[in-house]
Amino acid sequence: MVVWAVSAVLMVVLVFFAYPGSYSVHGNAVKNASLDGENLRVEIVDTAEKMRQGLGGRKGICERCGMLFVFSESGKHSFWMKGMEFPLDILWLRDGKVVAIEGGVSRDSREIFSPDVVSDQVLELNAGMADGLGIGIGSELAL
Repeated sequence: MVVWAVSAVLMVVLVFFAYPGSYSVHGNAVKNASLDGENLRVEIVDTAEKMRQGLGGRKGICERCGMLFVFSESGKHSFWMKGMEFPLDILWLRDGKVVAIEGGVSRDSREIFSPDVVSDQVLELNAGMADGLGIGIGSELAL
């Protein structure tokens, strides 16, 4: 019985990581993405509830992982670090291109980040990743 239960759990975990159309352990769709040719795995959040939670409360994400917020309407979308346990780079995108970046945002920041640009997506990455990969304004995200 125990062997069967362990096998079932292991199989579920393998499915989460093996298939591009899989779901994270948090219930978010996970897709392979490319940011200026650099491969990433991104969790997709597209509901108000999932956006409010974001990455808050997690201890971290994998080195080449991120969370992509997909908005139903373009606008000036604000972000904060409430409930964050690790620092982030925050990238605002419009039509798949980076239009603003706030790099190295401390987990302790109480600031609300609101760039003066219109975006339809926001990508959160581990702090320093944008600089480390040479990502800048105009960089392209492909899912």
